[in-house]
Amino acid sequence: MIRIYRNLHRNALSIQTKIPGKGWRVTDHLPLSTTIDLFNINWKVYESGRKRVLKTKQKNVHAFIVADRYEIAETRTGGRAIGYNPYKYQTFVTLDDGLPAPPLERAYMKDGVVFFQHNKS
Repeated sequence: MIRIYRNLHRNALSIQTKIPGKGWRVTDHLPLSTTIDLFNINWKVYESGRKRVLKTKQKNVHAFIVADRYEIAETRTGGRAIGYNPYKYQTFVTLDDGLPAPPLERAYMKDGVVFFQHNKS
């Protein structure tokens, strides 16, 4: 299992892996422009960190994309976008309608935004 967050100091994605006995540790950095495939995705926002952002108006790492794994992928386009803004939302949302982002089996990420294909029935 991995966690991914946007690292504003490096202008990159930081990838964390859980190390037994040590907790979450950054194990990789990827340029924001890298396209990656994500598998079995969930979303995690620590409310205490979000409240600190609202109170101090200073950014801190408190929101993560949680996935089983990632793979470097070829550049692609299209799909519905998912994002997070602590000033507007309490969780990750689909950007076209502002509804909470669902868990996903597969999606891709490019330029710090997650995209997924929506099958309309």
